[in-house]
Amino acid sequence: MADEWFVRVQGKDYGPVDLDTLREWKREGRLIADNELREADGENWVKAETLFATLTEVPVSSSSVPPPSYLRPRTFAQIIGETFRIYRKGWLTFFVLALIVAIPSTVAQVCFPFLHFAQPESASPIALTAATVATAFLFTLWPIFVAGIQIASADAAAGQPIRLRDVLQRAVRFWPEIAKLSLIVYGNYFVWSVVPVVVILSLVASQPGIVSILLAMGILALQVFMTARLWVNFLFWQQVSVLEKPGTLQSLRESQRLARSGTSAPWHERPVWRGALLASIWILLLIVVSSGSEIPFLLVRLQGTTSPEEIIAKLQTVASTPTPDALTLASYIFSSFIHALLRPLLGIVFVVLYFDTKARASQTGIRTDE
Repeated sequence: MADEWFVRVQGKDYGPVDLDTLREWKREGRLIADNELREADGENWVKAETLFATLTEVPVSSSSVPPPSYLRPRTFAQIIGETFRIYRKGWLTFFVLALIVAIPSTVAQVCFPFLHFAQPESASPIALTAATVATAFLFTLWPIFVAGIQIASADAAAGQPIRLRDVLQRAVRFWPEIAKLSLIVYGNYFVWSVVPVVVILSLVASQPGIVSILLAMGILALQVFMTARLWVNFLFWQQVSVLEKPGTLQSLRESQRLARSGTSAPWHERPVWRGALLASIWILLLIVVSSGSEIPFLLVRLQGTTSPEEIIAKLQTVASTPTPDALTLASYIFSSFIHALLRPLLGIVFVVLYFDTKARASQTGIRTDE
């Protein structure tokens, strides 16, 4: 049986792909009996059903099978370069995935200023309903967005075609698992971000003094320490849960094991430090691009001003307005559009880092499949 095959789906040819990929597509239902296959160096097309028996067979020994080409070590520059290549290959799919969370997030952001929490009786019922519905949609669609980014990035890294409908269908299957893990991961971050701050404010407000200040500083140090540990433990939870599907607890264990691998490598090659640096670069890019996107709206708002005093007065007027005007709303929407364009990059780069870490861990003999 040939090692590589082309697949014809609805008149379009995909490939060449190896037998392992065909087996995976068959398991996932992406390769059906009526699809046509041909050997990479052949010309005759055959029905996929004629090869199903062979595709169902498990190789006698997996130890002699080389790892997929995407499971390989990469330099830091190669990780960034591959991230942009993957994004360029499937940018429309990534953008749509980002929009399914960006749209409800934007609606909620636009509605919240009209709620007037200090004066509930003056809140807009329409804004309250829209904000509630948008927030519910955001939490409901977030697991699909997370899973979709992992699936599309892995397909692109493996040289497979990226089809939006296929990605969404596969992402929906991960909803229960990603929802559970999201509650665990984001719940831990919330607890260690909010509770210590509340305790510190209570100490300083109720018993101001040297002892309370020292105690508050100790709690703050504990908060920083625990946040750093959470970052390490949860570094690869999205990639492991979707691309390996080991189960909830095993996903968290595997994420921690991968994040802590590479201790013998130079610090700049360790996954924790690479992940921190990549996330920092993405945040810096987001700040720069978002700030740049606000400049045209600011220039329009400041038209007609001739002195620094007038500029300050106009900005103070805008800041003191209880509800946003049309120009502010337009800036919200445009900023959300920019975020939707940039948000997938963070997910993609961590998929590439995950492949890099898996390859390095296997080369150094660290088991990541237990």
